[in-house]
Amino acid sequence: MFEASDGRLVLDECANSAHNYSKTLRIWKENFLKEFEKISEYKPVNDYLLKKTTKKRSKAQQPSSFDKSEISVGIKYDETFKNLWEYYFTYCQAGFETRTLCLTQMVITRTSNPALIP
Repeated sequence: MFEASDGRLVLDECANSAHNYSKTLRIWKENFLKEFEKISEYKPVNDYLLKKTTKKRSKAQQPSSFDKSEISVGIKYDETFKNLWEYYFTYCQAGFETRTLCLTQMVITRTSNPALIP
């Protein structure tokens, strides 16, 4: 970074908050599962994100743009939707707990930044 910025930028701080994000994901999952019955009563704003397809398409068969005729009128947040989110929360939490994933925050500043000099 120092070389890439011709000496104008330096790394001032670096922190990994994986343990915090793991806890956050656990809490989100608990709240999502606890409130899913209420969530499932709502009609999705973007039905096309939840449309059900019975057969898988190859990459060549994928539509080049969204076809509104494929919207299912009765679609709602169902068990499949719930399971996908539960899976997402769980595997992300495991990734952060095992340090497979990380959440890094870096503070980069210009050299000799007077705001950072005590």
